[in-house]
Parts: sequence; structure tokens; C-alpha cells
Amino acid sequence: MSVRTVANCDVVSFAANGKNAQGYGNLRTKSTPNGIARGGWVSGELPNKLAAIMRERADSIVQVIYSYNTPIAWLDAGAWVVPNVSYSVTSSKHQGYLHRLPSRHHSIPWDCSLEEYLRVLNGLMQFVGRGKDMRTAPGSRLTNPETCKLFLDLDAQYNEDPRSPLHHDNRCTAHM
Repeated sequence: MSVRTVANCDVVSFAANGKNAQGYGNLRTKSTPNGIARGGWVSGELPNKLAAIMRERADSIVQVIYSYNTPIAWLDAGAWVVPNVSYSVTSSKHQGYLHRLPSRHHSIPWDCSLEEYLRVLNGLMQFVGRGKDMRTAPGSRLTNPETCKLFLDLDAQYNEDPRSPLHHDNRCTAHM
């Protein structure tokens, strides 16, 4: 697959369409339809926990956006994953272009475990907030009226403290 040179702001659009592109600077995207295990990839300055997740998921990740040689977003199981990690001023500018990704993308913290990562991909959990204020919340698959009723029933059955992260008000996002 050929690599086209484009403006940095257009690299994300090429990635969203499964194409290779090289920005005029150090922003690029690489398409690997058979997974990065076969197409090659580099982890650059990606935190070790996230690099380990990428190695574990190498057969499922089919598109990567790099700033310099560090992955700043990747397509895994049909969803874009964006690590909540700060780098250089230039990489931060590159990360600013990621708002152009399709609506289905997930932000994950630098210390995300593989189990949490898989729960996010499966829609069972999401990370909300930014930086050190990131916390977990129910995912899109857990925000329906039936699940809401389940949370309320559990609160009544176990007399759950409203301050508890297991309390309905802290788990159910169906009302937001």
C-alpha cells in the first residue's frame, strides 16, 4: 500500500478510512489489515502497560496513528482507542487532531490493565474525565433501562450507601 504525503490535519481522515498517510511533519498513520503483528509496529514512548496491551492485541489492531514513533491512537475491534498520555508540545498538537476520529472512540489511562481495556472495548465500562481525574463508569452496554432497574434493585436489596461506587447513582448513566 502506498503512502501519501498530506497535511498533518488530514492524517486522521486517512486513518479513519483505512489508508496509509504521512504528514508533512512527524505524524503518520499505518494500515495493517491483518493486524500489527504481521504489519509491524513500534511502541516508541508509549507507557509499558499500553505497549503490552498492544502486543497482546496485535492481531486485532488494524490501523495506528503515530506521532514520531509513538502510537497516539489505534483501531482495535472496530473502535478507536486514544491513550490519555501527555508527550511533547508537537505530539500534543498531533493529539489535538484526534478529535476528527469517528464518534466511536475510547480514551484510556496510561496504567490501564488488559482486563479494563477489554471491558472498554466490549462496552461494559468506560473511562471518563481527563488526566489524573480519570475514573471508570458503566459502558454503553450498561446504560439501558433494564440495567438501571437492576442497579436500583441491588441498592434496595443490599442497602447500598449512596457514596459507594456500586450505588445506582454512581453506576447508571442512562439518565445523563
